[in-house]
Amino acid sequence: MTQNRQSRPKRKPETILICDGRDVPLNPFVQRFLEETVSGMVRALEGVPKEPRRIDLRIRRK
Repeated sequence: MTQNRQSRPKRKPETILICDGRDVPLNPFVQRFLEETVSGMVRALEGVPKEPRRIDLRIRRK
């Protein structure tokens, strides 16, 4: 027996920000803003699944 997507409970995305090794507290608005913005940009790239389960982004400045 298989479940379709609508019958499964939708998981809440986990959005965290770590800057120079320290967790940066994010309120729900900022969490959703980051999740939606980054997800939208990544999904627009060729070869990326329509609904990626996890996105890791690292930015290193010299």
